[in-house]
Amino acid sequence: MNNLLIIDDETDVLEIVGEYMGTNGFSIGLANTRDDILENLELQIQKKQFDIIICDIEMPEIKGDEVLKLFRSKKIETPFIFYTGHYRDVFKKNVIKLGTFDIINKPDSQGLLDSVIKCLEHRSLIQTLTKNSIIGAYEIETLLCEKIKLNT
Repeated sequence: MNNLLIIDDETDVLEIVGEYMGTNGFSIGLANTRDDILENLELQIQKKQFDIIICDIEMPEIKGDEVLKLFRSKKIETPFIFYTGHYRDVFKKNVIKLGTFDIINKPDSQGLLDSVIKCLEHRSLIQTLTKNSIIGAYEIETLLCEKIKLNT
């Protein structure tokens, strides 16, 4: 079973998305405060507990791009999918550079599920490629993302 960490300041969004993803076969972790995020950061460092992190952008205690930067600063390469009602092109340009897999607008739950599935397939491909490669997963993912951006 794949594990998802869902980060959002709105508890109703956490419950709805968590339940939806749970009914689709995922194990769910939830965080809605800065302290929850820091606790899950430590879990990820120690146990690599989550396969994908789903994160809101606009939160009062910490912004989504700050969460991403915090995880990346600890060398955590877990894929991020931003799920937000506050999408901006400027934000996209900044977080794509940090290895964001996707940005999905709320309340598109099916789009989020589709993105999670694509991300898991993408991750599986990267793991297969890195088994026989001298460069790391992050470098392969960056190259693949650049190729995808060039083709769109």
